[in-house]
Amino acid sequence: MGIQQEGDAGKALAGSRLAEDRPGRASAKVAEPGRQPIILVFCDYYLPGYKAGGPVRSISQLVGALGKEFSFRVVTRDRDLGDDDSYPGIETASPARVGEAGVIYLPPEAITLAHLRRLLQSQEHHLVYLNSLLSPGFTIRTLLLRRLRLIPKVPVILAPRGEVSDGALRLKWFAKRCYLAVGKLFGLFEGLFWHASSNHEADDIRRAFGPGAVIMEAPPMPGLETGRAAGGFSPRPYRQASMLKVVFLSRVSRMKNLDGALRILHDVQGNVQFDIYGTCEDRPYWTECEALLAALPPNVVARYKGAVRPGEVKEMLSQYDLLFLPTKGENYGHVIVEALSAGCPVLISDRTPWKELERKRVGWDIPLHHPAAFVDTIERLIRMPSEGFSSMAPHIHKFVQEEIGSSRSLEQNRELFRKALASG
Repeated sequence: MGIQQEGDAGKALAGSRLAEDRPGRASAKVAEPGRQPIILVFCDYYLPGYKAGGPVRSISQLVGALGKEFSFRVVTRDRDLGDDDSYPGIETASPARVGEAGVIYLPPEAITLAHLRRLLQSQEHHLVYLNSLLSPGFTIRTLLLRRLRLIPKVPVILAPRGEVSDGALRLKWFAKRCYLAVGKLFGLFEGLFWHASSNHEADDIRRAFGPGAVIMEAPPMPGLETGRAAGGFSPRPYRQASMLKVVFLSRVSRMKNLDGALRILHDVQGNVQFDIYGTCEDRPYWTECEALLAALPPNVVARYKGAVRPGEVKEMLSQYDLLFLPTKGENYGHVIVEALSAGCPVLISDRTPWKELERKRVGWDIPLHHPAAFVDTIERLIRMPSEGFSSMAPHIHKFVQEEIGSSRSLEQNRELFRKALASG
């Protein structure tokens, strides 16, 4: 997607960095009749970045679908996940036009309370959308400024992106529990609208913030490739007899449970080719995984193949017999959707919104505390002839059409913003 530096109108946005602090609280504004409401989105990573995975796709697809109805202005970092250098060609002094959104790229030293305060005071907006609960750079600082009444009073939507699932809260649990407890004590989360991607995530939000939390459900918008897949799949390559081609595609982090996948594969009898794609965001964890890779038996050939660009994902997934993702929790699971959209069955944990996959003949969702069931499923697939995989194709096609490619998500996301704006 092309990036273009904006003209004079955009320079006013960048000028927020240099704006003088104003005493007191800035006044809120209401969108004039017939004028597009302005939504200010804060997210750690955005286009042209891709290494952060699902959250980037969630926002970019949302902007692409609703950018004609709402004016999106995205504030994000000037570099991708794990990168030391900023995106080439990006000028942090001027906002850029990326698709349907105006984007402000901030270097690390500019993500401060003072700068965010100036930006929020000087930049006209009617709603704030926070694309994380735990982002210290954007979400925590913005919520603190809001609580101290140092920024305009406008509706705020917060999308936790799976961060309050049981599996997520178990990782670095002490720091997360302290943050949530202190945040509740000081009222950081009062008056928010919570964006849940599924019923599954809505339940997690209620458990974390109580039955009084105002939750609006709206699944991520289907990507362009998903929509195309709903019209039919290309013929899959012929499966090699007695060899199962398995792919893991996700960020290499404890939450995605690559170590669990490797432990399961260690006990599999039969030939498996296991290819790992994704960004290594946790180096100590990857070192643990490397030790497990070295301990795999000769019948399991595993390779780490690095990150894959979004435009290459569908073609890559279509070359595999199975996506294997025993994740510890997903609020949605973009890669699961992408695999099915490419005609690739999935073997996942029971900690995602996607349930009863075996009955629907599109894959398998198995409890993490039953590793033997994962092993048994993989061994059955190794023995399955190519025709068995081919017979799943029409069921996957139907699933994508009815449960993923539905136009309902467009209306649900539209209503998400309309209801929040109406409250203002």
